[in-house]
Amino acid sequence: MKKSIKDKTIILTGATGGIGKATAHALAKEGAVLILISRSPDKLGQLAEELKGGYGIKTLICPMDIRDEMSCERAVGAVIEQYGKVDILINNAGIGLFKSIEDTSKEEIEKVIQTNLLGPLYLCRAAIPFMKQQGYGHILNISSVAGRRAFPQLTAYCASKYGLIGLSDSLRAEMLKAGIPIRVTVINPPAVDTGFFDQAGYTTYREGHPLVRLIPPEIIAEAIVKAIQKPGTWEITLTFRAKILNFLNKLSPRLIEYLNRKAGQAVKKKKSS
Repeated sequence: MKKSIKDKTIILTGATGGIGKATAHALAKEGAVLILISRSPDKLGQLAEELKGGYGIKTLICPMDIRDEMSCERAVGAVIEQYGKVDILINNAGIGLFKSIEDTSKEEIEKVIQTNLLGPLYLCRAAIPFMKQQGYGHILNISSVAGRRAFPQLTAYCASKYGLIGLSDSLRAEMLKAGIPIRVTVINPPAVDTGFFDQAGYTTYREGHPLVRLIPPEIIAEAIVKAIQKPGTWEITLTFRAKILNFLNKLSPRLIEYLNRKAGQAVKKKKSS
């Protein structure tokens, strides 16, 4: 039986772009009350107007940087003050960085880890006490296939996404052990058709991966909605290809290393020809 999303109070980070924006529309279509978090006040205002005009839902915009612990606490406090509850928290905000480790600065490493891992941790810590009081809650952390399988020149990003899965698993175990009905779900998307790669400095991704089809963000948004509606879903990895590669990585990491090496050689050969 599907759980209704109508009138659920949902905090969504990274709401104004890519997966976040697609998810905001998918949840608004279901009648959710959305708390939209992003660093851009203008984009948040525009998105809120789109959602109100298109679906007639209630929204609250919170322009903020989730790397700031106090901002996370204030945002959750504002939600409680206005709506009296936090039904669902979706930690979607994230950034990438494609660089070799020796070329990555301390500031770049900190920015990736703080955005992709510490921000979600701060929001979880702020929301959980209220979820405990109300006797229920659901946290969805948007990780990545790079949280289960390592990629070259993605050291900081992989570290943050592996960490986010570890955070999710530990938090779920903590809630289960304490008998607290707060669900924790991890979503692992593969390469998604957003501006992620360009923003992360990997402008030649499509050229280097001619056989990889980038997934529309709406597919991820649909998976997020389904995860909310289906009790008991702990982790979702999208696409058959990603699931197979993850399985092969567990079975034989050296095989994946070999495939990565061959792929790199093919790209170099193509560039030199």
